[in-house]
Amino acid sequence: MMATVYRLDNYKTTPMSVCASVHLGLAENRAHLSVIGRWINQYGKVLELFESRLQDHRNSCRRAEISNDRCHKILKRANADELIWLRDKIARKRRRRRRHH
Repeated sequence: MMATVYRLDNYKTTPMSVCASVHLGLAENRAHLSVIGRWINQYGKVLELFESRLQDHRNSCRRAEISNDRCHKILKRANADELIWLRDKIARKRRRRRRHH
């Protein structure tokens, strides 16, 4: 059986033979079914992790979108207190970014 596996952890295809030596259809190869089962289980976990990271990314994008909308509304209204709040928020973000780099 020739197959390739799309690996979500590094976005590359890997020959399935590298993941596990798999031959199907013959009674003497039943032992390989446990290998396939383990591989499917592991692949399922990788998919769950990928889905979780994707959801985190979506949530982060949504939070940024909400924050940007709020900033635009503040700028349109030009309320002095809110403009001060916005200035301070931007300054905090800049300080946080500098600490991480």
